[in-house]
Amino acid sequence: MSSPRICKPHVAVKHNHINQVSGENFNHNSR
Repeated sequence: MSSPRICKPHVAVKHNHINQVSGENFNHNSR
């Protein structure tokens, strides 16, 4: 039960990090 609970927030944080990196990369490409 503790495994899925911790996995949920961990995935959200990872997704956010990827989103931020993608945004920065897109900005560089746009320039």
